[in-house]
Amino acid sequence: MTEVLPGVIEYAVGSLNLHRIEAIVESRNEASRNLLLKLNFVFEGCLNECEIKNGEYIDLDYFAILHRESKF
Repeated sequence: MTEVLPGVIEYAVGSLNLHRIEAIVESRNEASRNLLLKLNFVFEGCLNECEIKNGEYIDLDYFAILHRESKF
């Protein structure tokens, strides 16, 4: 993902002219959270216990990046 995601973002904002890209990750997934932050995504909030995974409620974190905030 570290190698692929920057290209996906560049294509989305450059070629597709998207204004906003959103990402939703499990709160415990530190690797994904750190990658999004490294790519200038902004943490917008957490949905507490909003999904069930393996019989347990989990939290989901919302991140987004706007075209003007991207490096591309």
